[in-house]
Amino acid sequence: VLDQDGEGTFFDVAEGIDYAVEYSEGGTKPVKVVNLSLGSEGFSQTVKNAIDRAVSAGVVVVAAAGNSGRGTVEFPANQPNVLAVGALDQRKERASYSNTGSDLDFVAPGGNCDRDDNADGFGDCVFQQMPDPRFVEQGRHDQFCYCGLDGTSMATPHVAAAAALLFSQGFTDGAAVRAALEQTAERLGGAPADGRNDTYGHGLVLPAAALPGLGLNVGSKK
Repeated sequence: VLDQDGEGTFFDVAEGIDYAVEYSEGGTKPVKVVNLSLGSEGFSQTVKNAIDRAVSAGVVVVAAAGNSGRGTVEFPANQPNVLAVGALDQRKERASYSNTGSDLDFVAPGGNCDRDDNADGFGDCVFQQMPDPRFVEQGRHDQFCYCGLDGTSMATPHVAAAAALLFSQGFTDGAAVRAALEQTAERLGGAPADGRNDTYGHGLVLPAAALPGLGLNVGSKK
């Protein structure tokens, strides 16, 4: 829903959410999770309505808390029916850019390319295969790179993937998925075992704890 500069409109975001939720394959609607690695300091009723439709359809919506280092979570992550995700650095501490606040639900690895806390000679980015930005600037999307990025947009897919794993193991209710992730997250920053704080939310999402902790299959341990 965003262009080569990472920009887009509220209308595009809402259309993308509706498309994903209504997408049908073989007579069924397979989409159970929507990842929104994006955010805005503004508000859109159009996007909120699309999110409400998605959640009503049983879809889990996950969004980035924002990269301004502020004590408030950006829209749409700040909506109560959205899982808001902040970023941790290599030290398992809040990344300096990551937004915080009462609307924050989870944290996950977001990286910090300006640090090298594991002393491996590389910035502590989140690395991924992606279209090479040098070629994207030329309008080409056929050249890829193994590139490092950082941000709450990198952290958000960790939580979305954890939700998808729970759905794949038989969960059918979005609220139950959220509860499972909350119950098994690693509390950080002094948060109580059954609670949260405004810096880390419920804590670091732990798929490997959520799955076996609920008696679900985690596959081979090789």
